[in-house]
Amino acid sequence: MRVPRAPSSQLLQIERFVRNPELSRYFDRLEAPDFDVIAFDRAVDGNGMATLGVHLIQKYDLLTLLNLDPQVVNRWMLVVQEGYIATNPYHNSKHAADVLFCTHFYIRSPKIWPHLGPLDLLACIIAPLIHDYGHPGVNNAFLISTLDPLSLRYNDVAPLENYHAASVFDMMQSTELNLLETLPLESRRYVRDLVLTMVLATDMTAHFEWIGKFKTKLTSHTGFAYDQKTDKKLVLNMAIKATDINNAAKPNDLCVTWTNWCMEEFFLQGDQEKKRGMTVSMFMNRDNTDIPKCQIGFIDYIVTPLYEAWYAYLKEDMQAMMDNIDTNRQHWKKRVTT
Repeated sequence: MRVPRAPSSQLLQIERFVRNPELSRYFDRLEAPDFDVIAFDRAVDGNGMATLGVHLIQKYDLLTLLNLDPQVVNRWMLVVQEGYIATNPYHNSKHAADVLFCTHFYIRSPKIWPHLGPLDLLACIIAPLIHDYGHPGVNNAFLISTLDPLSLRYNDVAPLENYHAASVFDMMQSTELNLLETLPLESRRYVRDLVLTMVLATDMTAHFEWIGKFKTKLTSHTGFAYDQKTDKKLVLNMAIKATDINNAAKPNDLCVTWTNWCMEEFFLQGDQEKKRGMTVSMFMNRDNTDIPKCQIGFIDYIVTPLYEAWYAYLKEDMQAMMDNIDTNRQHWKKRVTT
């Protein structure tokens, strides 16, 4: 395959952003639930994803602990960032940066953090950053219905999620972009396995299955045993799933902004479906979709079941998010068209 390249000027720019003391006001708030990725991305000229990724690699001291090549790290971050389609209203590099921030926020919980090693932390940076890499702006159902080449390639099974992960790992066959090249073979396999598990967990068709598994383990007499790979994967899968649908758990102004972007992308898919003579998918018809009703349903049937289970585990670390969900539901309820 043709290896994407990042201009040397961009590589230097990312380093300058990471070291810029004026940006410390953003980096210092990475432990706060109201961190504004949109403002951060604007402050770094649209390089929020790459800058945040490099910052966390350095913050976790992974360059030293895992002997990572800093030039490869920076290049990889930029190339992955460029692989997101900037014209997508929602599934773009800002969303990837937001999912990375939220994953970082959740794994810093005292319930999780002490059980994670350097390889886990690296996987928890890679997975959020690649989880929607190259997203075409339409969902799996659209790809399957239209017999899209991606759907045919992956036999109608999570074509997007498989594509996101496979594309990046294929790209990493190049030495210039092989983020894991300095790791021993077993460590590379460990990180790849965990990253694949986390990315594939974002496929919404298995949403309630993951919640069920998590609740079963949560209420078992043994609880989560982090020395067991399956338990650690389950917790980290829930972390990235919670972050991937976290719009409703944000402060209200951010919730509304992200929601508007998401709905516009839905409507663009609906426009394509109309042009093809297809039945327009639910909530994707810009002519008759009641956005507040859509969001109330999203909160009640998708967000709340997961976040209640997540809250039962993380407790007070989740309180701000749970309060935001209540506030945002009330916001949308007041705006429902009667």
